[in-house]
Amino acid sequence: MNRLLKENGRVLAFGAHPDDLEVGAGGLLARLSQEGAEVMMAVVSIPNNPEQRRKEANAGADVIDADLRILFDEKPQRVEDIPMHELVRRMDQVVGDWRPDLVITHSAFDLHWDHGLVNRATVSALRRTPCDLLAFLSSPEMNAQSRGIG
Repeated sequence: MNRLLKENGRVLAFGAHPDDLEVGAGGLLARLSQEGAEVMMAVVSIPNNPEQRRKEANAGADVIDADLRILFDEKPQRVEDIPMHELVRRMDQVVGDWRPDLVITHSAFDLHWDHGLVNRATVSALRRTPCDLLAFLSSPEMNAQSRGIG
């Protein structure tokens, strides 16, 4: 991470829905931005209340001092309703445009189905990109208890 900050690196965070990135990685994203990294928050979809949730996503990105991109903004939809090849294609475009040094996304162990799909699509979209990858659990209490480890 020190190299990332010294070189004003680029950080790309993929989240399934508005508020996932703020809850799961908001502190880290804000710190990286504050220390000089360029941060892009890429939200896959808005499943409901699009006007309100878009406002909240913009407000979250403003607090973190990050750019915001919503990948599927045409209509309210769940990630699970997006064909995987289309999700990976749009993520490929963002990765190619942003050229990140670090990518942050949901953990493969997150029990929320949409979060797991975003993790798998992120890993696929990074197949030709040399960068670091960090993953987070957005609700660690639920995940740990559900797996009998907490």
